[in-house]
Amino acid sequence: MTEKEIEAAFAQAVESYRAMPKGIRASTAIEALSQKKVIPVDLTNEADRDLISRLEDAAQRCMAGLIANPLICGRVNEVGNLFEPRTSAACVEAGLKVEPIGGPSGYPDLLVRDPQGRPTYIEVKAVGVGKEDSSFRSFYLSPSERPKVRYDARHILFAFVHEPVRNSEGIAGYCAKAFKLMDISRLLGSVKFEYQSNNRQMYGGELLASGKLIL
Repeated sequence: MTEKEIEAAFAQAVESYRAMPKGIRASTAIEALSQKKVIPVDLTNEADRDLISRLEDAAQRCMAGLIANPLICGRVNEVGNLFEPRTSAACVEAGLKVEPIGGPSGYPDLLVRDPQGRPTYIEVKAVGVGKEDSSFRSFYLSPSERPKVRYDARHILFAFVHEPVRNSEGIAGYCAKAFKLMDISRLLGSVKFEYQSNNRQMYGGELLASGKLIL
């Protein structure tokens, strides 16, 4: 494409973004990005009730395990990543099958199958006690040439409310005080349009001037 064609396409994208409504359901975004259907959880359905019951069991198992072995993490921002393998193991203990999800990093974190063989995607999150009502961005979706969502499925947010603790050796760690299971199909969010550039692109281009400290 020529620079003029790129400029025209960019302007059209900006106009489409400006026309985008607020309060978009996550299911709408997931289906647009993956071409797979997001199935809402139906608690009048026996299989769905059993699924949620097993996930509740997994959450309790995960939290109980953290009492003796808190998550040791240097940065609080990384706590959520440490919950993922614990959650995966707890799901297996609760009678769910965890399958390799493949693909790049990003949404979702886990793929589980219930005893009926139905797939469910799980996004594992961690939020500090008292931070549930903050405006900090905690969930996002990005286009990918290899989306990790490959099945029509239910999508569950599996969130732990954590707090700092110290073990018997005085080492700081994190335990979970509570958990929240939420149906991602009902999550509301908005679309952010932005132009991006990385360090290689910014600092590897043509210089106007450069230099080093002279003492």
